[in-house]
This record gives sequence, C-alpha cells and structure tokens, in this order.
Amino acid sequence: MSEYVFFLGGYTDAATQGIYRIRYNATQEIFSAAELVSASHNPSIGLKNDRLWYWVEEAQPGKIHVFDAANNWQRLSSLECGGASPCHLALSKDAGYLAVANYMGGSISIFALDAQGLPQPGPYIIQHHGRSLTARQEAPHAHYVAFAQNNAGQMGIYAVDLGLDQVIWYPHLQANQWGAGTVVLQAQPGDGPRHFAAHPANGKIYLLNELSSTLSVINIGSDGQWNVQQRISTLPQDYVGDTIAAHISISHDGRFIYISNRGHQSIAVFHIQPDGGLKCIQIEPCGGAWPRYFTLVPDAARLIVAHEHSNSLAAFVIGSDGRLQPTQAQGSVLKPTFVGLA
Repeated sequence: MSEYVFFLGGYTDAATQGIYRIRYNATQEIFSAAELVSASHNPSIGLKNDRLWYWVEEAQPGKIHVFDAANNWQRLSSLECGGASPCHLALSKDAGYLAVANYMGGSISIFALDAQGLPQPGPYIIQHHGRSLTARQEAPHAHYVAFAQNNAGQMGIYAVDLGLDQVIWYPHLQANQWGAGTVVLQAQPGDGPRHFAAHPANGKIYLLNELSSTLSVINIGSDGQWNVQQRISTLPQDYVGDTIAAHISISHDGRFIYISNRGHQSIAVFHIQPDGGLKCIQIEPCGGAWPRYFTLVPDAARLIVAHEHSNSLAAFVIGSDGRLQPTQAQGSVLKPTFVGLA
C-alpha cells in the first residue's frame, strides 16, 4: 500500500471550516489538496471507533460530535460534554464508555455509549480543584484521559491535569459510576504534565511534561502509586528559548518514543533501554512551526506531523534505527491540531 488517507481537525475561522481529508502517497512523497468532509466548530482532536469518529468542539460550552465516516460523514449526535474546552478523548476497551478531558473546565466527563457507539446524554462529570506553580497553572486543566486496569485488576480512568501537576486515578465502581480520585503522581512543581503513553510490554508509563519539556519514565508500584525512574529533557542541552512539549507516541515495535517540541520546532527520538529507561538519539527539525500533533504509520515506516502555526503537514521516513529522515512531502491545511489515519 502506497496511498494513505488522513483526517485533520483544528481551530476554525472564516478561512477554515472543520474536518478535512488529505491523501498521502508514500511512493511519490506527495500530499493531495485538503478536502472539507464536514463543517464543525473547533474540532481540535478526534478519535476513531470503527466507522464512527468522535470529535470535540473546543469551546464554551464544550461539545462532542459523532460522525459516520462510512456514510458521507453524516453527523449522528451532538452533545454538550459538561465542561469547557474539551481537548482529549479516550475509548474504553469494551467500547462502552467515552471519556473527555475538559481543559478550561478543569474536569473530566464520562459518557456511556449505546450498542451503536453513540454517547448517551448526562455524562458522569468529575471536577478537579486547585492550582500549581506557574501562570498556566492558575486553575485545574485536565489534559488527558486513559482507561486502564490498575495493579489490583480494577478498571478505571487515569486523568492527567496540567494545572495541578497531577495524575489522578478514578476507579470504575459500577455502570456509569466512578469512585473518588487518588493522586498517583504529584509531578515536580511547574512540570505541567500533558499526555502519557503506556508501553505495550515493559509495564512502564512515559509521561510527557508540557511546561518543563521533560519526559518521565514511570514505574507503577504495588500500591498503585507512580514512581519516577528517570526524568529526561526533550531538548538539546544548550537550548534556552521558549518551548513547550506537545505529543508523544511509542513505535509499533516498542523500541522508540517520539515527542514533539513546540517552539524548538522539532521531533525528539528516544531509544528505550533494556531497563525501560530512555536515551535520546535524535532531535530533528520538524519541517514547520508548532508541531501540535503527529501520527505514526507503521506499515509505511512514516511519521506525519501537523504544524498548527505554519498551516502545514510534513512526512518523515522512520529508519530501522528509529531515526527520522525528512522527505519532500509537504501538505497544506489551515491551523491543524490533529492528524489521524482514516
């Protein structure tokens, strides 16, 4: 297969209208022109569930929209999510729940899904409280949610709150009921944790700290607490400019981690060591400005990155050693904040 289809979202205005489709030819190293598939307000991130796509409306009030990609992007549902500026989505393993992180709302919302995958009205809402060190942390800012099973075998949700410098565990008690939160990690003041990636084999959690541009390697203790094994910078040692980290992903074979730096305008590549620790092996210019999000294409050995400020996409070849090699491929789309495989 040499041609791949991606869907993109971002912040809308008079010039950009919603969710777009773009094609990438890995043999010719070219992107097609972007095509609008559905008008939608501020679809800053999306999540695929078979033929359905869930997209946030990052606004006040925040909303979740559901589209049928196999039926000409018919909009099947639109619901308020109970918090302002939703910025991340997660689907439970059994596809029975959809969780939402509400950045400005400082909360998470959990929707029960029906048999067709549609969210039901009346989400379960968990409100965070407090603040931390920096001006960006004047209030709670939930930034990431993930369904998981803890060491005791209990299902639940992890919520990463940038504003509180915390990761919080909420156990699933019964149908649409979630227990009181337990802080499993109190990050260093001002770290601003944003996203994490769970390794498929070694049991480690890799937590990306947006404000400090660091990556923490986490061991989960028998008590469920997160213990930091290593904390490593995502930047060159001599860099002193303004920058914040954005996205993290683990390679399909579990050998490498990729993260994006906004401001430094780069993708950092880390080799995962036998003990789960990290060694930085490359910091590559990303080919644009403000690399908000990227996606890996394992069968094509490609990384596709979306640049919010330069209105562009770039494609990189991923070598067998995990390192990135830039290509000539440059796509054009206004203010992209998400790119996902169709």
